[in-house]
Amino acid sequence: MTTSAPSSTLQHILLVEDEPGDARLIDEVLHDHPRVRLHTVLDVVHAIHFMTKQQAYFDAPTPDLIILDLQLPIFSGKALLEERRRRNFCPAVPVVVMTTSAAERVECKLLGATEYHVKPREWSQWQALIRQLVARHLGVDLQV
Repeated sequence: MTTSAPSSTLQHILLVEDEPGDARLIDEVLHDHPRVRLHTVLDVVHAIHFMTKQQAYFDAPTPDLIILDLQLPIFSGKALLEERRRRNFCPAVPVVVMTTSAAERVECKLLGATEYHVKPREWSQWQALIRQLVARHLGVDLQV
């Protein structure tokens, strides 16, 4: 599913990631682009609050793309996919799972993940993957 927006529209990415190094890598790819804003939360509870505009996130923008880690504290990323499906919030927003193992690919796709990727090991691979995801789902070219 591709979501394209007019060239002047600010695109919002919700990153659900508790690993500071991985979050920093994604932020490095996105931080200078004027049309993309990254919002990072550390766990499923905060992600649900962000997506449903609850508590501290009452004025949060609706994300245009969600990047989700599976290995999170308290609840796994799969719990977010399950809750999103059960409560039907942000149903049209693509969810890209990025994790360290390919073992749960099928289950995540059945729960509504749009894409599933094993986290790259090299910086250049991170850059390429994030650029591809943003181009494919947001219609934004991040090439320098």
